[in-house]
Amino acid sequence: MKKIIKEFQPQTAGCRIESGLIITAGKKTMEKWASHFKNLLNKQNNPDGITINIQTTPDNNIDDDELTIDEVQNALKRLRNN
Repeated sequence: MKKIIKEFQPQTAGCRIESGLIITAGKKTMEKWASHFKNLLNKQNNPDGITINIQTTPDNNIDDDELTIDEVQNALKRLRNN
């Protein structure tokens, strides 16, 4: 039974900085996370020169008619079968 129940081991919340050290001080850890996300979210768009084409015209294949009861019932049957 002792193998199953281990002694209490407190958890520490830390963050590894660029030099490889792990900081565990609450305020410094939060500052490091804030800096990390600031750098992550403020990177230049499209750094690899990849062009992404976004379609701005509506898709003409979408059926704009209202749904029928039969269509809803068939969709529900398909969901139940999954």
